[in-house]
Amino acid sequence: MQGPYRCFFVLFYLLSMGGNLSAQQENTAKIPVQLSIPPSASLTLAGSDIQLSFNQSKGAEQIISPSNFGKIWLNYSSVVEGNSTNSIYVSLASGNLPADVNIKLNVGQDVGAGSGKMGNPIKQVTLTNYPQAIITDIGSCYTGQGINKGHPLTYSWELSPNKDSDILTTEDISNIEVGVVYTIIANE
Repeated sequence: MQGPYRCFFVLFYLLSMGGNLSAQQENTAKIPVQLSIPPSASLTLAGSDIQLSFNQSKGAEQIISPSNFGKIWLNYSSVVEGNSTNSIYVSLASGNLPADVNIKLNVGQDVGAGSGKMGNPIKQVTLTNYPQAIITDIGSCYTGQGINKGHPLTYSWELSPNKDSDILTTEDISNIEVGVVYTIIANE
């Protein structure tokens, strides 16, 4: 390009850039956006030895027996309002556990695969028909889903003190299956 055409091109280019810049500045507006997510929570179990059943009155339950030795993972997600928290409870739901046998549940710390305010585990509880808190003070968070995410759960089957230790190795005790229900509940 030579002479007047070159000058015209440069002038046209500068005017068009200036027009775009001023147009962008004049059409800019700041609009506050507020996002509201209603409180919600969910939990799942992951592991190699999971057997689930559906109990019409209590929902899904995990079926355990003395032969279950695989590690189970408790995964959850939670959205709470303000300073509210959620807690996870466990209880026996079905099956006939002999009076001399106790099932203890050990709940480990969250392994850190998720994000947010994870709950605080109660280290060990003896399972009963009444719901007991096993993880408290859960804020808005998610643990991730699957094996090696969330809190590890370990069951141990034990005899009440002063009972015959052979009862845990007999045929009738090893075939017992008990249903365990986990529930996540909002704290008021």
